[in-house]
Amino acid sequence: MLMLKLLAVGFTILFSYSAALLGASCSVEPLFVRPARDGAIQEAMINALVQAERTADIAGYVFSDPELTEAVVAAHERGVEVRVIIDGAYAAPHYDSVYCLRHAGIGVSRPHGPHRFHHTFLVVDERLVIAGDLDPTAAANGQAWESAVVIRCPETAREFASEFSELWDTFDVVPAEDDPPRQVTIVAEAGIGGSIEPSGEVDVGYCGGQTFRITPSAGYEIASVWVDGLINVGAVDTYTFQFVTVDRTIRARFVRAKDACSSPRVDINTASHTELQGITHIGPHRADEIMRLSDQEPFCCIDALAKVDRLNGERIWLEEIKAEGIACVDPGTSGVDYPCTHGWEGN
Repeated sequence: MLMLKLLAVGFTILFSYSAALLGASCSVEPLFVRPARDGAIQEAMINALVQAERTADIAGYVFSDPELTEAVVAAHERGVEVRVIIDGAYAAPHYDSVYCLRHAGIGVSRPHGPHRFHHTFLVVDERLVIAGDLDPTAAANGQAWESAVVIRCPETAREFASEFSELWDTFDVVPAEDDPPRQVTIVAEAGIGGSIEPSGEVDVGYCGGQTFRITPSAGYEIASVWVDGLINVGAVDTYTFQFVTVDRTIRARFVRAKDACSSPRVDINTASHTELQGITHIGPHRADEIMRLSDQEPFCCIDALAKVDRLNGERIWLEEIKAEGIACVDPGTSGVDYPCTHGWEGN
C-alpha cells in the first residue's frame, strides 16, 4: 500500500512538472518512421541543424547518415559550435562519418571502458531537443521502425545540454585520421531513353562527393531517379552524393514525353485517312497501308514507317517526313515504352 502511495505521489509530481514545462512556451511533437516511408525524424533533425545559431550537441550510439553529416558540417561552417558523442564501438577515427566530421574540424568524443553509450538526442541552441529511437544512420531513415519526440522547451533543452556537457568533459576526444580508410565507388546507370553522366563505376574519395547529371533523349522525359535501389528522389536532372563512405548506386529511368505528339501534329496511329495524306510522301495508298498496319500493331516511332510500301527503301523520304515535323507518335497510342528502329536510328 505504501509503495502504491509513493508511486501515486511520484506520478503526481512528474505530471505537475511536465505540465509546468508544457506551458505556453513549450510543446512536444511525436515523430514516427516506418520502412519505405519518408524519414520524418531525419528531416526534423536536418531542419533543426539548419536553424541552429549557436550550438548543436548530438549524442548517438552510431553516426553514419550522409545527409545528416552534410547538415552538421554546414552548421559548423556557419559558425555553430557542434559537438558529437558516439559509442566507443563506432567512434574509431576511420569509421564512416567520424572521419568526415573530424576532418571538417568538428569535435567527436567517445566513452571509455566496457559500458555502452545508448543516449540518442540532439540539442540545438538550448531551446530544442529531439530525442528517442533515432540513431542517425542511413538504414534508420525510412528502412526501420523508429520514433522520437521534438521538445521545444528551453528548460528541458538546458537539462539535456547540461548532461551532454558533463559527458563531454569526461569522455575521450577522437583523434583525426590522416589517411582515408578506403576508396568507395558509385555505380551509375541509365535506362532506355536517356543518359547519366558520369556513368558506370565512378571512384569517389572516402568522404568525398559526386554530382550526376541526368539527360533524357529526344521525345523522352525523366521518370524517376533511384538511389541505392531504395530511395526515389524524383524526376531530378541532377543529384549529388555528399560524404560518401560506402559503395552507392544511382539509376535513372525515362518515359516517353507526354507532349511529344501535341496538335497540330498528326499521330500516325490515330489519324484519319485525310490527316495522314497531309504528311509529305503519304498519298491515299500509303495512308491505307498505315491505317492497316497500325490496327495490327501500333507504330512505336516515326522510323517504324519503314514498314510501309516503298518507304522501306527510300531513306530520304523517311528523313523528309521526320524533318517536316507533322508526323508523330503519341506514347499513349504506341503501347510501348522503349525505342524502336526499323533499319535506322529513330527519334
